[in-house]
Amino acid sequence: MHPRILIIDDESSICISLALALEPEYKVTWETDPMRALDRLQAEPVDLVLLDLVIGEHDGLEILAQIKKLAPRVQVIMMTAYGSIRSSVSAMTRGAFTYLTKPLD
Repeated sequence: MHPRILIIDDESSICISLALALEPEYKVTWETDPMRALDRLQAEPVDLVLLDLVIGEHDGLEILAQIKKLAPRVQVIMMTAYGSIRSSVSAMTRGAFTYLTKPLD
């Protein structure tokens, strides 16, 4: 069985690009709406979440906190085009596994 990855990013082009890069080694699903992503996380088991720091009007750090409440063992990798030391430290202290800046290689 392939590890399951959930991508949460408000740009569908990013989600599609990441999904294409990760499949078929991983089972990839994605959402551009973080509230639907949280619902999906409750309904389907996931091994890893790739989470954007800024998702439209939503704060990715708040979504990270909700993910950790719903599924404490799920690893979360934060992604952002607006990297800073402050947001990196904040993400890591809230439970992110790591923090990557876009574009991702």
